[in-house]
Amino acid sequence: MEKSHFFSFLFFFLGIAFISTISAQVIPRDTILHYAAKLEDPNSNKELIEAYTVFKQVQLDYQKSGVPLGEVYALVHISKAQRKIGDLNDAEQSSIEALRILNTQADSLRDVKKYKTIFYNQLGMLYGELKDYERSRNFYNKSLDFKTGFQDLAIIENNLGYTYTRQKNYAEAIPHFQLAIALLDELGDTSSTTRARSLNNLGFAQVHINQEEGFATMQKALKINKREGYQTGLFVSYKDLTLAYLYTNNQEQARNYANRAYTLVLKTNNTQRLIKAIELQLETGNYSNYQRYKVLNDSITSLQQRNRNQYAALKYSNEQARADANEAQLNFEQAKFEQKRQQGLKLIFILISIILLSGGVLFYFYLRAKNRKKTLLEVMNTESRISQQIHDEVANEVFQMMTRMEEQDLEDPTLVDDMEDLYVKTRDISKEHALIAKQENFADSLQDLVHNFSNDDTRIIINGLSDVNWNKYPPLKREALYKVLQELLINMKKHSKANLVGLRFKEQGKKLGLSYTDNGQGGPINSASGLINAENRMRAVGGSFTFESNDQNGFKAQIYV
Repeated sequence: MEKSHFFSFLFFFLGIAFISTISAQVIPRDTILHYAAKLEDPNSNKELIEAYTVFKQVQLDYQKSGVPLGEVYALVHISKAQRKIGDLNDAEQSSIEALRILNTQADSLRDVKKYKTIFYNQLGMLYGELKDYERSRNFYNKSLDFKTGFQDLAIIENNLGYTYTRQKNYAEAIPHFQLAIALLDELGDTSSTTRARSLNNLGFAQVHINQEEGFATMQKALKINKREGYQTGLFVSYKDLTLAYLYTNNQEQARNYANRAYTLVLKTNNTQRLIKAIELQLETGNYSNYQRYKVLNDSITSLQQRNRNQYAALKYSNEQARADANEAQLNFEQAKFEQKRQQGLKLIFILISIILLSGGVLFYFYLRAKNRKKTLLEVMNTESRISQQIHDEVANEVFQMMTRMEEQDLEDPTLVDDMEDLYVKTRDISKEHALIAKQENFADSLQDLVHNFSNDDTRIIINGLSDVNWNKYPPLKREALYKVLQELLINMKKHSKANLVGLRFKEQGKKLGLSYTDNGQGGPINSASGLINAENRMRAVGGSFTFESNDQNGFKAQIYV
């Protein structure tokens, strides 16, 4: 009653699907499919070892290509090869590794369900060979949970029944075999190898609980195997019929089927199966091939030892390759980490450089603004000092001279008038360069300034002056605005001959705007004029001064501070 080869057709079709996903396949597709088929019915341990080697390489290829389900496909065959070689511990580890990969995938994927069913079934067979039947049935039942189809359920039920057969609990086994056959009936399956296995197992169990139909059931299985030409199934039928007839003490029939098994195996190159066939003959009392059995047994023992050594060498090689790959991966990760660290340090260096450069630029502009402010203060203080000197020394001296001249009888009375004009001019120059007297009420200071330039010949219109909150502007900026406006009004009086001037004050966010317009003559501006000085004065306090002057179109200026 050889255990069923679970989902052989699934291995084939899933294999074709996943082999095509490898971008740089080292093992050719035909080779993979050839060894997948060989694992279903191997002739020797040598073929199993070759298959193991091929699928280890396939697993590596899928690993490199990042195809998890392809790697699982390879592990199906690796686990199967290891189980048939006899390395049950490694077969278990391969199945567990595959399930670990599958657990990272979504259960909703159809292929994930199929593979989980396969591996739970694989583990069920594995623990059956280890004679841990409870654990074996536990994994078979887990496999049933996925309910992937009647065909799958039939195979699992057959395997469940077989665990009871191995414990010689035939009565418990029979319902599982019967359910498997019923499921195949639902599918209309009348001649598959799966049906033949279930019929053969059912008949064998029936024989052992003395049910008369047992041999008839086994003959149905034999008939299907013959029709399908399934050599493994035929050998299993002959073997189980031999054992069943031996159980019922029918030596003649037992010898008949043992000889058929021997004749069948002679056509193949399967030494292990040939040894099993001769053992069946020996059990029936046929010793004609005993000498051959001894030779074969000795040679197979030697061959198995060589194969075990070869398999052990392959295992070591694979483990060493994996260790090398892990070390290479570790080195790669370390190199990658070092590269990222260097990139991080480089980025930090660049950021620090940018910060330092930005700080340097900001500090430069800060110093420049501070220097401008300092220069402007010095200029204003100098102007104030000059104004004071002009007022105290020149204007007062002129005034005293006028007083003495009035007390004397001068022949030219116009000289007194000229001296008075000189006094007025000196006083005006002093006023131009003096500091604002009313910083605490700046609007009044501006109003006074404008009033001094307004007369019958020149009308000055002011708009928005009272709406400005002058307290939020620093004294230095107010002083600069005052001086610039004063320069504009002086320029108007001296050059433009305007009779109408418009002044508009307007706050715009943190800035204060002053628009100046007059209807004077206009014309080109001398680069050394007071307007250029006004532009420099505004720039020094962070403001701006722009103007335009065209012939007969008046003069316009825009000030922001």
